[in-house]
Amino acid sequence: FHNSLQQHLKVNYDNQLQVFIDDDIKQALAQQNRPRLMALTERLLHKAQQKDPYLQAIHYHLPDGRSFLRLHRPEAFNDINATKRFYLEQMHQHQTKLYGFENGLVKTPLFRIIEPLFWEGEYIGAVEIGASPQKVLDIIQNISRVEGMMTFFKAQPPVVFENIRHSALLNRYQQHIRYDTTLPSMISADDKRFQ
Repeated sequence: FHNSLQQHLKVNYDNQLQVFIDDDIKQALAQQNRPRLMALTERLLHKAQQKDPYLQAIHYHLPDGRSFLRLHRPEAFNDINATKRFYLEQMHQHQTKLYGFENGLVKTPLFRIIEPLFWEGEYIGAVEIGASPQKVLDIIQNISRVEGMMTFFKAQPPVVFENIRHSALLNRYQQHIRYDTTLPSMISADDKRFQ
């Protein structure tokens, strides 16, 4: 089930991410031209969010780990977030596409795909897409009519996403469940287990 879900999210968000990668966009990132990159991508984000309300973040990063453009928060840039986010740091180090759940700087976990970008043979940074974990619960409910919850323990207090309609049932469930935290939180595109 975990593999099927990861595959669904990977395919869906990888397809959406490709909209935010073309030669004009890569050239703007390579030249570190923020106004041009914003002009090329802002409308794309609004259209993508209309199609998929779970889509919450599109983020361009420079090779040195600095944030270059958060389309979802354009006023926030130039912070060095690669040293604060392990998987982003790994992506810059190995220049390999990564998939999976990871907290952001505001402790909100998202399903993320981080893809390295190249221009004229040179590594110029990365683009990242992020979607709400609520999509996972809604997919499960849509397919099987099963209600549930997801809990992320990296944040304190833990972040809970749920679609259980009966609050008494949710409280009871949270008191008695044993959580399995051994599942991988980020998956390399090259990981054969998930292909």
